[in-house]
Amino acid sequence: MDEVGPIPRCIFNESEYRIHLTAIDKTVKNINATNATDYMGVGSDKIWIAKGVSHKIVKVVRVLNEKRVEVGYNAPVSHSARVKITQRLTNMTPPVDVFNLLLRGYSYLAWVALEQSGTAAFMNPHAVDIIQRNLTELQPEGRSRSRFSVLGNNPRGHPTRSITLKKLSGNPARINLEYGVLYQPAVGNFPLVDALFFMESPRRTLVGLQTTTANAHHTQTSTVKLFKERVASYFNGWEELSRDLSWEIIYVQHADSTPISDWQKCNDSANLTEAENREIAAFWEEKVHQYQVTITAEM
Repeated sequence: MDEVGPIPRCIFNESEYRIHLTAIDKTVKNINATNATDYMGVGSDKIWIAKGVSHKIVKVVRVLNEKRVEVGYNAPVSHSARVKITQRLTNMTPPVDVFNLLLRGYSYLAWVALEQSGTAAFMNPHAVDIIQRNLTELQPEGRSRSRFSVLGNNPRGHPTRSITLKKLSGNPARINLEYGVLYQPAVGNFPLVDALFFMESPRRTLVGLQTTTANAHHTQTSTVKLFKERVASYFNGWEELSRDLSWEIIYVQHADSTPISDWQKCNDSANLTEAENREIAAFWEEKVHQYQVTITAEM
């Protein structure tokens, strides 16, 4: 269902599943510079006008509007399809300004817009220039020295293309870590972050992107541990690569959200030992740098 959407015949029949998955991929590949703006409407309060193909990668969802009246809106048929559409739009040449277009008209499905545009914006050089100037550092108590984000020191080091991190249940082959690539998990419940990329200069850094509409997004030691395990499963030589690797997390928020203004804590987990909790909590406090930015269509 995460791949093809809530279609029973495709979920319970492997042949139908593969046929529909192929159809989704083909539809996404047909997105080009001449029809890209049609696809920007996915998830908005306007009719999606990509004729003849919308039934492959769109579904209708019912939501309550501001007057508490139930209305129908379009959304990508699945999380995987949403990731693929976003990647296609942001990887196109000439580039499409996803940063501005995806945030227009999202009144009731803001979470869809934020997840898509919030991470895709980091592949747009114009958006990155604006974002890095608007980053607010979040510091824990006792840390007196502030530090610019790597994007602030080297905005041209932002990712320029994206790669999907496939489901681990499918036993994907490990890949070589690349700088300048936005890694977007195919699953919607990836631990700790919604997407991540790596920068080589001015220091080797893992940058995690977490989109949220809440005014707080604390995590747990078990989540950090799971994230490390997942990343190690995706990249070749992770144990060596992770040595002396700096960590940054950027909390990306919508204009209607209450901005995160405090350090986001890493709380102990009952599923870990006392020693594990202590080690991961110390890592979080000492090695992780946090920043916040609010995304608006007017930026």
